[in-house]
Formats: sequence, C-alpha cells, structure tokens
Amino acid sequence: MNLLFFFRMLINNVYRSLTRNVIQQHKLWNKKCLKFCFSTSSWRQQNTNVDQNISIAEILEDDSSGGEAEEYFYLRNNYVHVSHAQPQVLVIQPFVRKYKSKIRTNEILTDPQLMLDESIALCRTMDWKIVDSMIVGLNSFFAGELFGSGKMEEIQDIINRDQRISCVFISLYVLTYSQRLALEAKLSVPVIDKYGLVLQIFYQHARTMESKLQVALAELPYIKHRLQTEHHQEQKIKHSKGNIGETKFEVQNYVLKILESKMKKKIGKIGEQRQKLRESKSRSKIPTVAVVGYTNCGKTSLIKALTGEQSLEPEDKLFATLDVTCHKGVLQDNLECLFIDTVGFISDIPTRLIASFSATLEDALQADLILHVRDLSHPNIVIQNLEVLSTFKKLKFVLNDQNCLTVGNKIDRTDIEVIKSAKSEGILPISATMNVGLDYLRADVKERLMTARDLEKEILKVGTGSDMMQWLTSQVTLVNMEAFQEDPNYSLLTVIWSKEMKGKFYNTFIK
Repeated sequence: MNLLFFFRMLINNVYRSLTRNVIQQHKLWNKKCLKFCFSTSSWRQQNTNVDQNISIAEILEDDSSGGEAEEYFYLRNNYVHVSHAQPQVLVIQPFVRKYKSKIRTNEILTDPQLMLDESIALCRTMDWKIVDSMIVGLNSFFAGELFGSGKMEEIQDIINRDQRISCVFISLYVLTYSQRLALEAKLSVPVIDKYGLVLQIFYQHARTMESKLQVALAELPYIKHRLQTEHHQEQKIKHSKGNIGETKFEVQNYVLKILESKMKKKIGKIGEQRQKLRESKSRSKIPTVAVVGYTNCGKTSLIKALTGEQSLEPEDKLFATLDVTCHKGVLQDNLECLFIDTVGFISDIPTRLIASFSATLEDALQADLILHVRDLSHPNIVIQNLEVLSTFKKLKFVLNDQNCLTVGNKIDRTDIEVIKSAKSEGILPISATMNVGLDYLRADVKERLMTARDLEKEILKVGTGSDMMQWLTSQVTLVNMEAFQEDPNYSLLTVIWSKEMKGKFYNTFIK
C-alpha cells in the first residue's frame, strides 16, 4: 500500500514538473507570437492592442503566478482579433426560410435586409471595408456546414473571383464547432460570427479598468469555444495513439480557468466598491437620469444637447459609447440632475456580453428616471423597441410608466405621419441635433424627478443677507429670489427641496 502511494506521488510530481515547463515554454513563445501579431496590424491597432494588453496585465499581475496573462493575450489575438490592418469583408446574413423572409431573433421577427444593414454597420464600426454582401435563406441555423453544397460553391466562387476578400462575417450569434471547421476549410479565409465581431468592437471601445475586465471576461467563453474547435481539428488529423497536444490543450484550459476566477474576483471587488459608493450617494441631492436605447439612436447627441457639454463627441457608429458616463445638466426651475450615458443594445446581443456588463447597467438603472430614446427615422423602430425591452427583461428590470419616459428622436429625418403615430403612443417627439422639443422634454423630466424624489416647491420669506438665506442658497435648489415689496429687509426665495432638507432647515432655524 505504501509502495503504491509512493508511485502515485512520484507520478504527480513528474506531471507538475512537466506542466510548469510547458507553461514556461509558452511564456517565451507567447512573447514572440504577440510581437508577430502586433507587427501585422496597422499603427493605430498595434498601439491600441499593446495598451489594452498592458492594462489587463497590470490588473492581473499582483496575484498572477506565471504566464496566465500572456497565454490569454496569445489566445485572444489568435481567436478573437483579426490581424489584418483593414480586413476586406464578405458579409453574409442568413435567415430561416420557414419564417417567410423574416428573421427570428429572441422570438422577434424582423426583415432580413434590415438585419443585413445592421450587420454591415457593425463591420463599419470596426472600419472594415465591405467588399460584398449577401442574404442567404436556410432551412436551419444548425446544419453541420450551415450552407448547402450549392450555396457553399456560390460563396467559394465569390471569394475566388475577388481576391480582395480577406475574411467572411456570418451574422449569426455563434457558429458551432463543425460549422466553423467546415467553413474555414472550404472558404480558405477566416470566418467571424456575431459574438466574435461584437467582442472586437467592445474591446476597441473599452476605456475604464472595469469595462476592460468585463470585455476580457466576456471573451473567455468565446476563446474556450475556439480553442475547443482547434483541438477537435487536431484530433482528427493526428493518427498517433497518444493524444499529441493534449497537454498543451489542458494547460491552456487551466490557464483560462485561473484567469476567469481572477477576473471575476477583480470585478467583484469593483462591484463592492461601487455598492459602497452607491450607498453613500443614495441620499445625494442631485437626481439622476439614465439614458438608454438601441445603439446609434442618438443618446449621446441628446445628452450633449441637454447639458451643453462640448466635450461629448457623438459618432455615427454602433457601440460608440461603452463605459457608463455621467453629465451634469440643468432643467427648468434650475433643478440640477445627472444624465447617465449607457451602452446601446443590438438585436440578438450575445447573452454573455449582457451578463458581463449587467453590473454596470444595473448601477445606471438605479437612477431616479430611465429615459428611453427611440430612433423614429429607423425603418425597424418597432423591432428595436422590442429588442431593448427584451434586454431589460434579461436584466430582470421592468420598464413602466412610473420609472421610464420614452422619447422619439430624429424627427427631422422622418415624416409627419410617423411623428403623429409616436405621439399617439405617448412618445415625446424630439430632435437632439435640431434642438426641437427639448424644452418640453426638460419640463417633463423635471416633473418626473420631482415626483421620484418627493421634492416640493415653496416660497419662503427670509431676512436679506441672513444665515437662513445663506443656508438656503447653498443647500437647496434656488428657483427665484426677489425683494419683499412690503419690507425691503426681507426677500422672497422660491426653492425646491426634499422633505429631509426641509426638516433640517426647520430644525436649524425654527425651533
């Protein structure tokens, strides 16, 4: 029995030693791979990738035990990011024929051409050049090679005829192992699915430490999926009895598991800090408004128009905003509030991306009012609205008339009938860029915030220059101040205050 135990310990020690050697070899190899990967990218992409890698490394280095971050960078740049300076893409939008030329996404039917337009917009957000595009009808999204033999030959002919095509984007949530292997083998170019593309967009737009970690965490399941695909391919082409490459595959999976645990731990700590900050600000004097909506609906343009903050630069791109940002604005009666800009939603958004960013969105949704912005000029406005509501449902947050105000943006780009229809549904029509309807919006937001915060508007007679006046002008919202006509030693102050501040005032000055 003791001899058997001794042999087991010996085998375990040898395995651990071999694993450590493999990791050390991977560390040296990955540095070379990273340098090679960056050297093939454009100057801008190169510097962005290096900066992002350094940021993640700095975040993880304090409790990293050896090479995990470098292994992650190597796998990420192999499986997620396209190494071409400016990929030239063939965009394919599949749909299931049985829905009669409609695409079903999260139980929502929409037009294939509109979905293709959005897929092209996603690619252009990454500054990719669209060489060609096509809509393909399928019997199912789950066929082994996705496309039938005839359609596969047609796609091959398109790629062979146009040598500019360097990759293919198939606008599906995520391709299966067999689909990816078959497509890349027959098309001889990289094949990207929607999950992979959205990850790259999020990666490019992440700015804060938390958003970078959230993107990295969302990438891990996709990297595991791609690693599993490559492993299956290797197993098919290797004929030795021993599983050559099995140790490398196990080590990489182990590294990803360690990184996932560390990233969740880091995000958890940030979440705890945010919760403490949220609790400390729960009694803040300034009301908050979270601005949400489908991506590219004009949220940032609206916040810029409402706040006058010139540093905001709206972009005609999907996911131009990723990090949640706050911007101070002044409503009617001088009531101050904070407008919170949030990440936009898209159709069939990868569930794990929602999960990774749920903490950030939940923080924004603690606001006193949700301002839902809809693009009235978009032909798919109804579907976009359903997608937003579906996403909120996944976040277990219900929008209703009490916590949400809906506005219809871009009325300068649509016709009068659409505007009338929106008004009949209780939607406030506006144009952020033309400053149309914004005074009505400010008034509506002010009334909603007054109700949400239980604020009161009162007129007080106080001594001019008195301690009362100084307290009121510094502690509560001052709407108006004028001299008291019957006695010039007094002033009339119109204020907006909460019951709490009203109680403090009376306890301090009127005893």
